[in-house]
Amino acid sequence: MRPDALACWHDWGAKGAHRVIVTASPEVTVAPFARRLGAENLLGTQIAFDAQDRVTGQFACANCRGPEKVRRLHKAYGDDLQLVAAYGDTSGDTEMLAIADQAGFRVFTQRP
Repeated sequence: MRPDALACWHDWGAKGAHRVIVTASPEVTVAPFARRLGAENLLGTQIAFDAQDRVTGQFACANCRGPEKVRRLHKAYGDDLQLVAAYGDTSGDTEMLAIADQAGFRVFTQRP
């Protein structure tokens, strides 16, 4: 983790913010990380499993990137969602950053 990103995460937590990780990465791989950070929610891409609980190589839902991030946030928190702050580092974050009061694109630069 970048130390400045982790400090920002903890600062928002200390302010009582509801912190959500919104990612195109598979939820199943990000979930342990999100739990350890104390995220209140995780919205990510869900991968499909077959009847024997094996990964099929398909998504079970739309890839959580671009406009899908905004759609997922609205589905989870309602159409009157006020996104106080959002941070991202890829083009897949553009739409989510556009609806945030405070948007940070590639603002974390410290090396782990």
